[in-house]
Amino acid sequence: MFQSNTELKRNAFFYAGVGIVLVIVFILEVVPISSEWEFSFIFLGLAILFYLKFVMRIEEDQTSL
Repeated sequence: MFQSNTELKRNAFFYAGVGIVLVIVFILEVVPISSEWEFSFIFLGLAILFYLKFVMRIEEDQTSL
C-alpha cells in the first residue's frame, strides 16, 4: 500500500511524462500542423519520458551504493 520514496518518485515522473505526451497529442489535434511535425513532437515527448526514466535509474543506482 505504501511506497518508498524512490518508487513514489519513479511513478510520479512516469505519470508526469505520460501526461506531457497526452497534452502534446491533444494540443496537436487543435493546432493545424503537418503530420511530420506531429510525429516529431510526439517522439520528442516520448524521448523526454525515457530520458527521465534513465536519469532516475542512474540516480537510484548511485544512492543505493
